[in-house]
Amino acid sequence: MAANADSDNRQELEFFGAPDGVAKKVSVDSGRANPRHAQRTPRRGWVRATVIFGTVLVGLGIIAGIVILGSVFLKQARQAESELTEARKLITQVPKLLDESHREQLLKVVDEAQTRTASALEVVQRPLWDFAAGVPLVGANVSAVQLTAEAVDVLASEALPPGLDLMSTLRPEQLRLEGGGFDLQPLMDAHASLPEINAAFGKALRLVDRIDREHTLPMINDVIGEVVDLIQTAAPALDTVERVLPTVLPMLGSEGPRNYLLTFQNLAEIRATGGNPAATAMIRVDGGHISLDEQADSQTFYQHGTVGVDYSGWPAETLGIYEDDTTWYTQNYTRTPNFPTTARMFSGIWEATTGVPLDGVISLDPVVLSYILAATGPIVADGIELNSDNVVQAVLSDAYARYPNGSDSDVFFADVASQVFDLVSSGQWDPLEMLGALESGVTDQRIFAWFPREAEQALATEFGIDGHLATDNSETTELGVFVNDWTVGKMQYWFSTSVAVTCEPDARTVTTTIDLNNTMPGGDFVKYVLGFRSPDLGLPKTTMLLNVLYFAPPGTSVDSVDVPAGWIGGYDRSGVEEGRAVQSVMVAVPMGETRSVSFTSTLPSTEIGPISLRTTPTVTDTPVSIAPSCDVLTRTVPAA
Repeated sequence: MAANADSDNRQELEFFGAPDGVAKKVSVDSGRANPRHAQRTPRRGWVRATVIFGTVLVGLGIIAGIVILGSVFLKQARQAESELTEARKLITQVPKLLDESHREQLLKVVDEAQTRTASALEVVQRPLWDFAAGVPLVGANVSAVQLTAEAVDVLASEALPPGLDLMSTLRPEQLRLEGGGFDLQPLMDAHASLPEINAAFGKALRLVDRIDREHTLPMINDVIGEVVDLIQTAAPALDTVERVLPTVLPMLGSEGPRNYLLTFQNLAEIRATGGNPAATAMIRVDGGHISLDEQADSQTFYQHGTVGVDYSGWPAETLGIYEDDTTWYTQNYTRTPNFPTTARMFSGIWEATTGVPLDGVISLDPVVLSYILAATGPIVADGIELNSDNVVQAVLSDAYARYPNGSDSDVFFADVASQVFDLVSSGQWDPLEMLGALESGVTDQRIFAWFPREAEQALATEFGIDGHLATDNSETTELGVFVNDWTVGKMQYWFSTSVAVTCEPDARTVTTTIDLNNTMPGGDFVKYVLGFRSPDLGLPKTTMLLNVLYFAPPGTSVDSVDVPAGWIGGYDRSGVEEGRAVQSVMVAVPMGETRSVSFTSTLPSTEIGPISLRTTPTVTDTPVSIAPSCDVLTRTVPAA
């Protein structure tokens, strides 16, 4: 009965919580208390509370651990940053201490720098850093610091010791030779130690190249950026130096004397690569000694009877592009934008005139002289101080007013060239500033060089000073638009250009438009400044007559030419040079006015390189714009 009574006081409830959906029964006491049930309830609450409390304790422990580890990590990070910062400060002292009188102090600085980098590396290689490097978001920043510290330690331990010896022998004052030039022996010795230094920088470069700087925090970039940028810049440069030095040393006369012709392009009488190259000078280099052996101008060749001979080797299809006297006289050799042809013509006439074969031809213009004087300081020619600010105006404009007799101006130009040469060959200038000056000249397409030896010419090509017309579109799709003076005057000191390139992607056409600006002021000018030929066409002597040459991209032709105003009929020329289709038109540009010419070509239906442009340098910078639509053409090939 008792059992039944108990069962009567329980109700059976069904619920459908089983996985198989089968109803289950649960007994619920509806009356009398169940002793076992009464004892279980408080125990279950205690267990639940224990679990919750334990979980909280574990969570607090984890948080505390993270805080402690974070504090330790930050402390180590500050230590590593401090060590690297101090190491960098020490290394920057090295050049100042290279003098022998500071030898002991120098060695102490180097030793401390190595100790600092080693300490920083030891910190960032601890297990905590390896763990942090694997944490999302944080890891990229930790890894960046680790790799930078390792790279700096490589440089301090492997590159700095041999680099120290190298720097001590390559100081400018030790390289200079009395009488002009540079001692080549330290450079030869340097080549022996470069592989070890280069290997260390290469190792450091491979480390920093693994850094994901796109995902590092600004504060981390601030710490590592300077070091990473230095390595990424210096490593390729050192590799280049080691590779080219065996070729450069013979060019400096290490294996015997070399003879180079230096030409100055007069921008006042515009030519395709700059200007009339009336002034030339022979430079002799022997064992590092540099001397200015002989100066000449266009009259020199007349006097020797070597003018009137074609040294270009051009076929008829190229000769037809230019005026007949282009290959006869040196002042016209730069009408072609292909500098190797210009150089070969100079080499031919110089050897015919002097009996001396040339080992190279180098060309620059007065704007480059201004860059050089910014590095060397001013010169004094015929009592006039010339500096980077006034030398262009002095030689391209003021000289003609100052020396109405043309022969007197030639003497002045020769004096300027001699003064600049003496200053440059003395070596009394900052190498980095001079390097920057020459780099500006190369970027502006104002410096060209040609060498008959294959390895040396390859260097000219590598450094972008060969001036050779591109013959394919593999690297870039080169457009060319150039200007030659037809007026026979010295008016282009007041001449400027701008060039715009636009494209029609659907038609695959490219249009190059050049604006020609005559900015001559009013006033009186000596006769040989004004246009000699302009009156023959019934035009004022202040009107510039210009041959505008368009070189279509390799593998294309000239589809059309648009000359809205100023076209002089009967002077159009066309032909092929270096495999490039060429069209030339004559344009008259009155004083104070602008004329524009547009040329259009259809690009080949093959994959091509990005659009690039070569044009004639003038006294001022030439603004160039290439429309974004042209980029589309270089990335797409039309469907067959």
